[in-house]
Amino acid sequence: MSWVQGRGKVFVTSAPFIFTNEGLHDEGDAALVLALLNDVPRGSMAALDEFHLTSPTRQGGCAESLQSLIYCSPWGWAIIFTQVVVFAWLAVNGQRFGRVMPLPQDIARRSPAEYVYSTAQLFRRAGKKQMVLHHYHHELKRALGRPFRINADLPDDEFIAELARFRPVDQVELARVLRALSRNDTSERALVKLADEAIQLRRRSV
Repeated sequence: MSWVQGRGKVFVTSAPFIFTNEGLHDEGDAALVLALLNDVPRGSMAALDEFHLTSPTRQGGCAESLQSLIYCSPWGWAIIFTQVVVFAWLAVNGQRFGRVMPLPQDIARRSPAEYVYSTAQLFRRAGKKQMVLHHYHHELKRALGRPFRINADLPDDEFIAELARFRPVDQVELARVLRALSRNDTSERALVKLADEAIQLRRRSV
């Protein structure tokens, strides 16, 4: 867009870069500028004032901007060098820049065998033989009667007779083990043997 203003002509463009010395190196930009100056008499001198189109430069080719001043001036270099030295000092001295993140630790967990052993030791020290016997007694009856919905709280004789109605079972052996598990004067050695027999009976019933 253009219009006549006094003795001259005004051109409005959204690409002021084409009127700079650097822009005129492009053949397309140079041809456009030449076309705009077509009304100028031949042999005239054309001067392009590009002072307001580019950032003013200082000695050495650096533009007068904050970023350029930091990179092109001695005091800017001093700031950069100071930052590098401070960062290096913090890194060498192990200065933390945030909250300490704990490293993952391998937690040594007890094996199931250790848990069973420690639990047995606790029962032994507390003198809980009767509780252990009752546990094996009740669990044996519950395991044998569960498939047939037989109440494990029935007396031993009634439980064995009811169980024999649904499946073949060694009634004498089962009655012996249940009676032994109901005694109060069982030694530790006998308790371990009875527990093993109860476990074997449960396995044979599967």
